[in-house]
Amino acid sequence: MFKILSVGLLLIIARLCSAQETRGQLYTQLAHKQIDTARLTSLYKLGLFYLSHYDKKDHLDSAEGYFNKALVMATAAHRNDEINNCNWQLGDVYLARNNLPVAERYCGLVAQAHEAKHETARQAKTWLIFGGHVLSKLTDTGKKFPESAAEMAGIYYNRGIKMLQSLRDTGSAIAWEIYAATSYHTRGYDQRYRKGALDILKRFDNSRFVELNVLFTDLSQVYRDEGNNNMSLFYLQKGMNRMARLRDTDKYQVIYGELALVYDELGQTDNSIEWYKKTLALREKIPDMPPAGLYRTAGFLALNLNKLGRSAEGLSYIKGLEKRHPPKDDDVRGMAAQVKAYCYEGLKQYNLAEKYYLLMMAYYKNSAIGYLPAYGLYDIANFYIQQKKYIKAAYYLKDLQVANFNLSGQRNIDLMLFKIDSAAGKPWSAIKYFQDYKQLNDSMFNVTKSGQIEELQIKYATDQKESDLTSVKKDRQLQFEKAKHATNARDVTFIGAGLLLIVVGLLYNSYRVNQKKTVVINRKNKELNQLVNEKDGLLEEKEWLIKEVHHRVKNNLQIVMGLLQRQASYINNEEALTAIQNSEHRMHSIALIHQKLYQSDNFMLVNIADYIDEMIGYLRDSFDLGESIRFEKQIANVDFDVNVAVPLALILNEAITNAIKYAFTNYKYGCIQVSFSQKDNDSYLLEIIDNGSGLPDSFDAQNANSMGFSLMRGLSKQLGGVISVTNNLGVAIKISFQPGEHRA
Repeated sequence: MFKILSVGLLLIIARLCSAQETRGQLYTQLAHKQIDTARLTSLYKLGLFYLSHYDKKDHLDSAEGYFNKALVMATAAHRNDEINNCNWQLGDVYLARNNLPVAERYCGLVAQAHEAKHETARQAKTWLIFGGHVLSKLTDTGKKFPESAAEMAGIYYNRGIKMLQSLRDTGSAIAWEIYAATSYHTRGYDQRYRKGALDILKRFDNSRFVELNVLFTDLSQVYRDEGNNNMSLFYLQKGMNRMARLRDTDKYQVIYGELALVYDELGQTDNSIEWYKKTLALREKIPDMPPAGLYRTAGFLALNLNKLGRSAEGLSYIKGLEKRHPPKDDDVRGMAAQVKAYCYEGLKQYNLAEKYYLLMMAYYKNSAIGYLPAYGLYDIANFYIQQKKYIKAAYYLKDLQVANFNLSGQRNIDLMLFKIDSAAGKPWSAIKYFQDYKQLNDSMFNVTKSGQIEELQIKYATDQKESDLTSVKKDRQLQFEKAKHATNARDVTFIGAGLLLIVVGLLYNSYRVNQKKTVVINRKNKELNQLVNEKDGLLEEKEWLIKEVHHRVKNNLQIVMGLLQRQASYINNEEALTAIQNSEHRMHSIALIHQKLYQSDNFMLVNIADYIDEMIGYLRDSFDLGESIRFEKQIANVDFDVNVAVPLALILNEAITNAIKYAFTNYKYGCIQVSFSQKDNDSYLLEIIDNGSGLPDSFDAQNANSMGFSLMRGLSKQLGGVISVTNNLGVAIKISFQPGEHRA
């Protein structure tokens, strides 16, 4: 994700840098440079200069002219990179003209150039970046979020992502999917962003890609802006759990800040203060942390401390923050003044509060950060309303752009306008603002809460009525039964007496017969119980013996590994040392099988998913890989008998160890994919794939006489399978087998 953002930033910086050279300087350079390379560079820079001012039609025409001249020169000189750059910029020229078909044609030329060189990854990224340009350029034309631009951008995003997926580069594909979803969020397509983000999380939430964590904070912000704070809190808690599981501490300060904002919106002031403090504590420890983030969060903290009458605490904090991180520009100075104004207002020192609010507005006057003046106008207008200085409040509120605020902020602005117009004697407009305020307030809080309460009340009332009706029915039934019994009691008594005599006789006879049968049954039950107890004892003894065997095998293998480790410390020969270490890894793979059998309730079967996970963890620690090699796993949940599990474990050990030792000698980072799948009831496929340097072209896996490949071939035959080794952008080892006995 950060690589993608870096590419975007580099493109922006390049354009800004080109714009810093004046048009006159570029013309002068072009006139004096006779070398083709220098003239080509000057023509290209002039094109960038005019493209950066594309708000005027003649500037776009000039940009197109210079890029075309540079393209002709680059084509004549066979400069492929410069040809691609010119075609790319010509595509941007036509995007600025809202001519998507021609822009796509130029982008297609760049993609075709990469395709001709079999550069599929660069071809994919060309379409992905073009999709981002389509979204930004075609939504910057006066219309607010034209849907067609989003649809076309989605087509180019999907085209690029499918190309990356065809390369099995899962990490890059996920990162670019996140880039595409985030670009929708940036341009205001929150529904598209939410759909894309939730789809990514549904497919990859259980993976170890830390890039996904940014989606949780963005989803929280989307739901918070809509006033759905419960869903916002839900995704924040999921994000925190995922970050803790992956130990991704870098983004804690972001998710802590968002969590504080959600609690603030929910009115849980104590929780909000706690998380604002945690956010500030983390951010102050980050090197080169922009002061603006610290002062903005300090302002939220001060506002919540005011609610609890702890304004002096907030004032003390902002003064300490100024000493630790002195403001270095007007934006940050304005933020510091804003926080002090909050604190003095909370302390009821209104003259000082007004002084710092006015100082804040002076600093924000020429700010390039759009939301700062908007928030400043909001705060000073609210301050004057609290002081009942409605004319001054109206002066600042008239220039406020409501679009800068979420639903909660818009609701509060409507309330302020209602108070101003009420004080000014404008009842009709005041009523309109109050109706807007109530509508927003109800949509955010009351409708949901009232609906829940009403549902509970109806359910309670219904249950109560049903309970009352049941009680009445029982009483009436009881009375009816009593009357019936009273009427028939006499008849029943006489009949009952006669029947009783008959029943007593029958019961006595039955008792005598049953007594004889009981004696026989008890004797047989006693014999049967004795046999069952003997059988259970034998089974328990057998289970104990089998477990003990596995335990002792594991212990003996541990002793062998200990001896190998001790012997290794006395060996100076590198080849002998490597052979001993390889033997130790093989012993451990077998010992792990017996450990799983000993610890399992079913001591005859080994779960292959759990085993592979622990095996990879052991090899990662043994070779001290850290983050240099990433493992991706897709393992079917299958249990195997020990006769299948042991050779399978040895194959895994050999393949992964070889990849760790030899695949990434020229790479700083690598990826090893391990997958195990069940093709049908009797066939399984094990794949170990790396994206390393690969095998030599002359290497023949079927005839290789190395210990590792010989062992894997022999073990594959033992499993009744076939091994294949392919060499394409790394090494892929596949073993397809049909074991004689297994359990899925």
